[in-house]
Amino acid sequence: MSCRQFGKGAAGVLLVALVLGCNQAKESRQTESAPETFVFRCAGTSSVSVHYEPEVAVLRLSDREVRLPQVVSGSGARYSDGKTTFWTKGDTARLEVDGHAFECNLEAPAR
Repeated sequence: MSCRQFGKGAAGVLLVALVLGCNQAKESRQTESAPETFVFRCAGTSSVSVHYEPEVAVLRLSDREVRLPQVVSGSGARYSDGKTTFWTKGDTARLEVDGHAFECNLEAPAR
């Protein structure tokens, strides 16, 4: 193989690698920015859909949507506006709404 043939082959390989790398970077950015939404089944109430944004959890309850800012938690992740609290740790959660507390379990990630 001559130097010229090698140069053309190497340029082709480099071009393919560059295109593939750009596509992977684009997919990575889409994955990172994709919202995370999960469904929790809570005892004594219907399912609760939770959409996570940076430092905020958006809960879709049966009758309304609530945006809860993240607050300090000794363990797990806790979100509260003073009236409604959602506290998660692993696949379990505790929902406090209107003075009532519900124990919840992760049902499934929603896509």
